[in-house]
Amino acid sequence: MPKDTPANTPATVPGVPVIPVNPILPVTPVIPTPVSPVTPVLPVSPVLPVAPIAPVVPILPVGPVPLPPIPIPNPVPTPPIAVPIPLTPTNPSTTTAAPNSSVAVTVPNQSGTVTFSLVVTDNLGIASQAATVSVTIQGPPVAKLSTTTPVVAPGGTIQLSGDGSVSTGSLSTFKFSLSNPIA
Repeated sequence: MPKDTPANTPATVPGVPVIPVNPILPVTPVIPTPVSPVTPVLPVSPVLPVAPIAPVVPILPVGPVPLPPIPIPNPVPTPPIAVPIPLTPTNPSTTTAAPNSSVAVTVPNQSGTVTFSLVVTDNLGIASQAATVSVTIQGPPVAKLSTTTPVVAPGGTIQLSGDGSVSTGSLSTFKFSLSNPIA
């Protein structure tokens, strides 16, 4: 305590009121009295203001987000499927308009070599030199038939062989037939 404060003077704190104490009043002890069993009534608290609730924001699932398909232009145009055009001595050529730069052609029905040519023309009407390509038309295959036994007993078995048959392409089937059945 500070030196200039009397012993029974309470210390003061700035901004806090001092409540006087009367030392003459006797202090009476409070003795609880018995109470009859009654349902206690609880005091009702006043209704306090409630802060407004924030708007509900949906929670989206976590994971990959599907994106819409992105169209990708085809860098190489796909030629349309063409109907084969027979080029014959009476119909020796055909013309297509851009962007169709190809044509299906039916070749003559005989073996040998044929030559095709192409001339292109630009938007000013200027024609190119002819480009050519030769195609060999495959000839028919040649069948060769042999047997291991030229003479056999009635009801016997022989072996037929198509070995030695040739083609300029590749052979895909061998059909064996009885040409002159016995009557």
